[in-house]
Amino acid sequence: MTVAGGWEGFTWVNEPVRWEVDATGRLEWDTRPVSDFWRHTGGVMGADDGDAFLLACAGDFSVTMRLSCDFASPYDQCGLMVRVDERNWLKAGVELDGGPWFSVVETREHSDWSKQAISSGDAEFTLWRDGDTLRVGLVDEGMTHLVRELVFDGPVAVGPYSCSPSGPGFPVSVTTAPGSDGGVLMVAQAGRPVAAGLK
Repeated sequence: MTVAGGWEGFTWVNEPVRWEVDATGRLEWDTRPVSDFWRHTGGVMGADDGDAFLLACAGDFSVTMRLSCDFASPYDQCGLMVRVDERNWLKAGVELDGGPWFSVVETREHSDWSKQAISSGDAEFTLWRDGDTLRVGLVDEGMTHLVRELVFDGPVAVGPYSCSPSGPGFPVSVTTAPGSDGGVLMVAQAGRPVAAGLK
């Protein structure tokens, strides 16, 4: 499939069963059931079978996501991923754990989860890399508040991800456009269970 609409060069980590880019450039997919990105923490061996649509990046980058979620199953999540391989990555976004949280997981062989309560499933956040430093910021009323700062150098791949560790999955839609800061802006919606049942 030829991918256009601002998605040229992106490739899947675990291609979903159903996905498409429509005539307006909107990327849509169904998150696979009982899927996750997690590794060797809390007695859970983890998994690397979530969905992620990523673009290779060797230098500095900035990507902002405006995300609106309506999740039904515990730990349903969607957001942005920065990935080296299955043992080294970062994901940031909205996750359901009793209520909605802005969640950041850094993985270097083991997953390190931090989270911050948010009032709804709507969030705006930014990932940006300057040199060897990757930063995660939560945007509130136009102000970016630093949530995480870490060393993350070398070639990576960056883009939207989703997973449903205990649920039947859900649909995701994402559009991409140039950001006001010269980076990339992604506007995403995720949630509502898909028809497929747990197996």
